[in-house]
Amino acid sequence: MFCGKCQNILNLDILLSTQAKHESHDGEEKPIPHHDNYSALVRSAEAGCTLCQLATRSLKRHELSGIFDSGEAPGIDERLYFALVNGDVLWFKSEMEQNRYSPFSDFTGIRLYASEVTRLMSDVFATRRLAGDSGSEQCFEMARHWMKTCMETHGPECSRKKAILPSRLIDVGRADHPTVSLHISNGEPGHWLTLSHCWGKKSMPGTTTSNIAARCNSIHLSSLPQTFRDAISITRKLGYRFIWIDCLCIIQDSLEDWQTESARMAEVYADADMNISADTTADAYEGIFQSSNKVPENPDLVAHSRHEEFLEIPVHGSLLPGATKLFAGCRELQYDPDVLSILGKRAWVFQEALLSRRRLRYTVQGLVWHCRTVYSPCTERNPHKIHDVDFDKDYVVSVYDIPYEPLAPRWAFGSTPRLGFQAIFWWYRQVNEYAPLLLTFSKDRFPALSGLAREFSARTGYQYRCGIWKEDFRRGLLWESTGGATDLTIAPSWSWAAAKCYANYKPIYACLNQEWNYLEGREAEVLESDVDFAQADVFGQAVLPVKLRLRGLQNSQ
Repeated sequence: MFCGKCQNILNLDILLSTQAKHESHDGEEKPIPHHDNYSALVRSAEAGCTLCQLATRSLKRHELSGIFDSGEAPGIDERLYFALVNGDVLWFKSEMEQNRYSPFSDFTGIRLYASEVTRLMSDVFATRRLAGDSGSEQCFEMARHWMKTCMETHGPECSRKKAILPSRLIDVGRADHPTVSLHISNGEPGHWLTLSHCWGKKSMPGTTTSNIAARCNSIHLSSLPQTFRDAISITRKLGYRFIWIDCLCIIQDSLEDWQTESARMAEVYADADMNISADTTADAYEGIFQSSNKVPENPDLVAHSRHEEFLEIPVHGSLLPGATKLFAGCRELQYDPDVLSILGKRAWVFQEALLSRRRLRYTVQGLVWHCRTVYSPCTERNPHKIHDVDFDKDYVVSVYDIPYEPLAPRWAFGSTPRLGFQAIFWWYRQVNEYAPLLLTFSKDRFPALSGLAREFSARTGYQYRCGIWKEDFRRGLLWESTGGATDLTIAPSWSWAAAKCYANYKPIYACLNQEWNYLEGREAEVLESDVDFAQADVFGQAVLPVKLRLRGLQNSQ
């Protein structure tokens, strides 16, 4: 049931006329009268108007109903108006004098959502409801739509390409089959997905020298952690045969196999069709579907239950072929999925994310899509951002934006200043993000970044020396420790990798925010850097000690 005042809201011709961007306006909303005052709104809600009930419930959710019920709230006796602002938020406002605070402005916003199956005026009603279950068919339909759109419309960087299969993969078999198997490839081309997940502290059912033969025959799903089972389900639902899961595809009790396969991990992620990212699982046993689309119960982050009841409202208007529906719900608190990502705190995952062609993230705020062309994340709430691509960008936000061209050393940037500065500054920004991330084994500090460093080197021609580029060595030495002693067992004292960094401190390359023009001279240069590397991998773990010899000007004061 809707009261006479709310009937105007159901008429899209009237509702859209309140927008600031309406063609007849000058960039300001044009609110339309609603109830005479707050008391009239409450009476209408008590009489059964479902939209008025939603508006009053929004106040109760913020524990403000007592103030309004007491009659002490400013503007409580003034007339109410409604307007559509910020795209798809319906606001109830009181008729306040200029520069006076309206108690309704911050608390009575009602989000209008299009249904999952319609693109009703997607330029206005772009927001969608979060699915209650991230494993629902609704979510898989969205994921398939994103992937198809990306492969077909996002250009060469996102086109579907076959690549040489990794050494081992999980063959997921038929959708209804209770077993999978370990596939040993023979260098044949194909398509596969990857999984990024937290290992956690519980033991993992890894592949070993003693069980690899049996696993090539069969692996029962019941023997695998829930996160792996969910990842296999996603792989099947998206129509793929293979998925790469680290502890199942690398022999866990063979150091030689780990060294060989870990050196190839960057290619495994970069060449895969897509990466599945289990953002919210603390270990492999929690499951992807069980833990995503759920804000953790943290009193500092959560003020109310995220799962609201949604009101279905019929709407009509001259722009519509007939009656259709929207969903209305209290405007929800928004949480940054990156801040609440457990997985995002892990160092190994950093390069997995940056190297992957596409990523499908299962987060507390629903599905999130990333690819090499759409740099503003496409989310379950705003799925139409899959079409927001930039084919002509002249800035570096990904290693794949750096062309395969030898890059001049820092003192020669005068010939190509934009590309030179942007590429090297991009690297330092990645180090700032990577340095405080967590590792189970500190010795992995270089290996966990080796794939990204190798790709950067291949594109620029720069030479890597324990986390610093020889061609920009002077600037690379200007890191600062942010709260801990150095660890000289994993890196030489002059490398940022020796520093113990902590999140929420200033970045290790804090000088990025300062003027660096004074660093463009040749007052210092590397004469010798005698570095040995394990397995002869210059991007991997250094064998200490390391000798470094510089030549430069000395301050006489």
